[in-house]
Order: sequence, then C-alpha cells, then structure tokens
Amino acid sequence: MTSKTKHSIYKTSTILFLIGLFSYFFNIGFNALLARHVSHALFGDFSVALRVLNIASVCMLCGTLSSSKRFYSQYLKSNKMDSASKYINWNVRLVFISSLFVLAVLTLLIIVILCLHLQNIYDIRKYHLLIYFLWLAPINAITLLISSYLICDRDVYLGTFFDAIGFYAFGILLLIPFIYLFHIPFHALDLWFLMLCIFIFMMIAESLILFKRIPALLKNSFTSLFSRKSSDNVLEKQWWTVSKRLIINQMIYLFVRAADILLLAIMSSDKKIVGYYAAALTVSGIFFVTQTALFQSPSALFSSLVYDQSKKQQLQNLINKTNLMNIILNVALLILIFIFTNPILKLFGAAFIIAKIPLWILLGGTLISILTASAPRLLAYSGYEIYLVYIALAEIVIIIVLGVILIYFYGAIGAALAVVTTSLLRAFASVYLVRKKIGVKAALVI
Repeated sequence: MTSKTKHSIYKTSTILFLIGLFSYFFNIGFNALLARHVSHALFGDFSVALRVLNIASVCMLCGTLSSSKRFYSQYLKSNKMDSASKYINWNVRLVFISSLFVLAVLTLLIIVILCLHLQNIYDIRKYHLLIYFLWLAPINAITLLISSYLICDRDVYLGTFFDAIGFYAFGILLLIPFIYLFHIPFHALDLWFLMLCIFIFMMIAESLILFKRIPALLKNSFTSLFSRKSSDNVLEKQWWTVSKRLIINQMIYLFVRAADILLLAIMSSDKKIVGYYAAALTVSGIFFVTQTALFQSPSALFSSLVYDQSKKQQLQNLINKTNLMNIILNVALLILIFIFTNPILKLFGAAFIIAKIPLWILLGGTLISILTASAPRLLAYSGYEIYLVYIALAEIVIIIVLGVILIYFYGAIGAALAVVTTSLLRAFASVYLVRKKIGVKAALVI
C-alpha cells in the first residue's frame, strides 16, 4: 500500500467520521424536538416502532444491504459492468418479491384488525404504533438499498450522508413546519404520516442522484428485470449463499440492538420509562454511526487484502491505523458526552435526566465496541460470516435471559446492563476468532 493510498484512506475515514458526527446533531435535534412535542410514553412507542421498522426493512432486503458492498462494489472497481448489471437485476427482483410478500401479510393483518374493531372486540386505536409503521417497511427498504448503491458507486460521501443524516435531516425539515407553522398536535397516526413523508422525500432524492450517476447500468438492469436471459445461475447462487448468511447475522444483530428497549416496553408498567430510555439510546447510538462511517473506506480494502497471505502485514497495518483513528476520535467523543450528559438529556425535556445512569452504562458498552470495532467487519468480509451468526445467537440468549431478569429488578438500568454484557461477549469472541482464523490482531488493547 503506497503512502498516497494510506493518506487517501485516512482522509476518507476522517471525512466520513465528520459526516457521522454531523449526523449526531441531526439525530439529537430530531428526537429532542419530537420528544418535546409528544407525550413521553408516545416517544417511547415511536422509538420501539422505529427499531422494529428497521428490522423489517433489513429483513426484506434479504442480506443484500451488506452483500452489495461485497459484490457490487467489487464489480465496479474491476469494471465488470455486466456482472454489476446482473447483480442489480437480481437484487431488485428479490426486493420486489419480498415486498409483495410483506404487503400481502400486512393486508391480512389489517383485515383481522378491522374485523376485531368492527365487532367491538378490540379498538383499532389501542394497537401499538409499530403495527402501523410496518407498512412503511417496503419504502424504507428501498431507501436503504439506494444508499448502499451510492456508497458502492465511488460516491462514499454522498451515500454515507443519506445513510447517516438523510432521515434526520428530512425529518427536521418536515417536523419544524408541522409543529410551528401548521401547529399539528402529534398523535400516533400523525407520526406515521410524518415518517411516510420522510421516506418519500429520501427515496426521490436518492433515486434522482443514482439515475444521474449510472443511467446505463440501471437501464440495462431494469429493462431485463424479469428476463431469465439476463440471469446467471452460478453468480446468483453465490450471491444468495452469502446474502443468506449476512441476513441471518444482520437480523440477529438488529434484534440484539433492539431487544433491550423491546423487553423494557413489554415488562415496564410505566411507559414513560421507555421514553426516557429511548433518549439514552439515541445519545449513545451515535457511536454506531461514527464507527460505521470510519470503517466504510477501510472495509472495502479488507476483502481484497485478507485473501492474500503475502499482504497480511499490510492488512495488519491497515487494521492498526484504522483502530487507532477510531479509538482517538470516538473515545474523545465519548468523554465529551459523559461530561455533558445533563445538558444533552435536558434537550429532550427536564424529566429525561432520569436516564443519566442508564446512559452512562450504555457508554461503557460503547467503549467496548470501540476497542474491538474492526473484528466483526473482518469476519464479515473474509468469508467467516457464519461465526458472526454463532456469536449473535449467543447474544440473543444472553440478552433475553439477562434482560428479563435485570429489567424485572432494575428497570432501565437492568436493560443497559444486559446490553453491556452482550457487548463483552461479541467483543472477545470476534477478536479471538479473527486471531485464530485470519491470523491478525483485530484490537490494539485486547
């Protein structure tokens, strides 16, 4: 790796980190503004519904959200436009079929809900917000997929912008007139309509940019969308095999990330606590964005270096430098959040200060993930996705068992403790497997 290439990677990683950091202010701004204009219980319901929506949307993509970064980006870099076109073709067909299936299931669900309502068995207004949010899964899945394509298509900055900032930026732009111009009091269905508007604006903006960048590639893909002549059974089998592994890992990972607040929502008698804990998750969740942004560029090189034994030292150097940058930037950010916890939580409302202890515990779990951030990515991009599935399955068992016990005794603090425990498991297991299977050190301090 030349010094010029190294400089380019560090420059790209720093810019992506700044984009991720910039998204933090939009994230906090959107959630704080919303929290101040809805009840604390409804804010908790919104946070739960949004996490379930993300799980459903990623599930609809069948693992292609990650596999696109592995296959589509490689085809573009190798100038294999025919393979890239076939991949998009296969990808779109897969999402189209999954969307039809999801919409059919949701239609049946709505019919049942309406029947129960009309028969005065169960009032339609008593259902959780997540039931309505599930209808947004297809359009959210499309926005996620387009963001992934933008990242792969030599436009990592723009793709990361939409991936990290787009939702919150469009959300604030729509939320401000809703609140201050139209004076709309927010209820469950108002939040659903707001989300629909956000996703529509995002999808239109992303689609226009993507069509402008790769018109010929998209035209070839869509014109032969349902033509079997454009199919490549060998490639499709390879794509599907990898995507299946990735979707299992992604689904489990997203479930683990959402399990704490889901369990808290189910077990807590005071729904306001769910809203307070949601604020703590919002504040600590920024590190997921900044770490993803920092590793966006190096991850693209992991897959090309990991299979070449002669470049193992080159891979180790890349890991070390990326880890060092990740630790310096994110630990500095973590310390700032720890110092200014009270002012940050008060942005959501004075009552949200109750989430301080859970937030501090979550920051402890975040520190663990910062120190070992490269390990799961190395496993994902080196053909060892199955081990991430095993780790994630163990995480599910731990967070459910510990979560139920700890939430029962300690409420929101117990939920945060369960998260930290799963972070420890993921960190040590992934670092050990990288050392054993790939032969490199994935963490600077472990």
